[in-house]
Amino acid sequence: MATNKTASKTTTGEKETPAEPLANKKIELPITKKKKPWWLFVLVLVASCFGYYYWEFVPKQTAEVTTVEIGDAAAAVYGTVMVEPTKQYLIRPQVNGTVTGFNLKLGDFVKKGQVIAEIVDLDFTWRLKAAEHARERAYELRKLGPTSLPAMEAKRELLVQLKKLVGKDNISKSEFEKNAAELLTLEAKVQEERVNLEGLVNRAETELEMTRNADKKRKVEAPMDGQVLELYVSDGIEVSSSSSLILLGTKEVTFRVSVNEEDVSDLKEGMKGTVKLYSYLGQEFNATVKSINPMGTNAEYSVFVELEKPPVGLLPGMSGEANIKLGMRPQVLMIPTRAVRGSIRYPFVNVVNRNGVVKRRTIKTGYRSMELTEVTEGLSKGDLVIINNQDQFQLNAKVRTRIVPKSDITDVRF
Repeated sequence: MATNKTASKTTTGEKETPAEPLANKKIELPITKKKKPWWLFVLVLVASCFGYYYWEFVPKQTAEVTTVEIGDAAAAVYGTVMVEPTKQYLIRPQVNGTVTGFNLKLGDFVKKGQVIAEIVDLDFTWRLKAAEHARERAYELRKLGPTSLPAMEAKRELLVQLKKLVGKDNISKSEFEKNAAELLTLEAKVQEERVNLEGLVNRAETELEMTRNADKKRKVEAPMDGQVLELYVSDGIEVSSSSSLILLGTKEVTFRVSVNEEDVSDLKEGMKGTVKLYSYLGQEFNATVKSINPMGTNAEYSVFVELEKPPVGLLPGMSGEANIKLGMRPQVLMIPTRAVRGSIRYPFVNVVNRNGVVKRRTIKTGYRSMELTEVTEGLSKGDLVIINNQDQFQLNAKVRTRIVPKSDITDVRF
């Protein structure tokens, strides 16, 4: 039996593999994939749709609008108003020197003849003494007479002697004539020197008088009653006769309206208008055109108006706006003037349509005033026109609207 078992192993030639321990054996388990819930996709889709709708369709800004209505259009020329003194005077010193005794402040009132400053010249005493000395010297020289006078007198005496000698034939006639010619020359020279001496005296007198007058001009006096509008110097400042000291203006004021050159030809003296001053909120003053300056500056002309009832407390430098009326057109489409954008030739407005979207409308205008403008084309009654902060709204943007009461529109700048 043993022999057979051995032969059997030899015949097969196979080796037995020892059994692997159970602890080292890798056990593979089946993997199951976890499914995402279907409602998560629905939530993301809804959120995306809601965000898109909010971004595209929900208004994010509020536009202040007013409705286009029918009213009476007034044609008027618009201008800016400046309150100015009726008369102004720029005070300059008459002499050179240092400003002293200058104590004025802006807004102070002065009287005509009031001393407002003195100009001190430290060299004045020296110049005065020099002028007096020059005059005394000029008188002394005139008293002494021409320097050629002794030579002329000597030549004249000599000529008398020579005349006697010529008669006795002691000297030649040519010698006598030569001395006579020299006498004529000396006489002309003496006459010229006398003229020069008189001129020297006159110049000395004039210089002395000017120097004394300059002392009188040291005091700077107010040429009129008025108010100090500008100060150009202070105490202790060196000035010359070309320097400016102060600007005085009368207490009485005038109203100057600056009008565009395109409108000034429509104006005439006696036309009526209204004036609004920024310092008097909500008040409107009736005015009449008094004069029109025929000379323009920078495409603007000055028109002077008079208020029927000027307010109390007017001060130079106050400003405002004016409307000078030209005519009236009843029952036309009207919008606030401040809603109009663009240029005079190509005006437009921003409107909010029925869907709440901002759109641009090109319009044509008619009569125009400071507050209201007639629209002849481009708008219809009831359209909503944006009147404030137009540049903040992009075209085709969706906005909310707030209708501004008519009472808040006309005086919004005041």
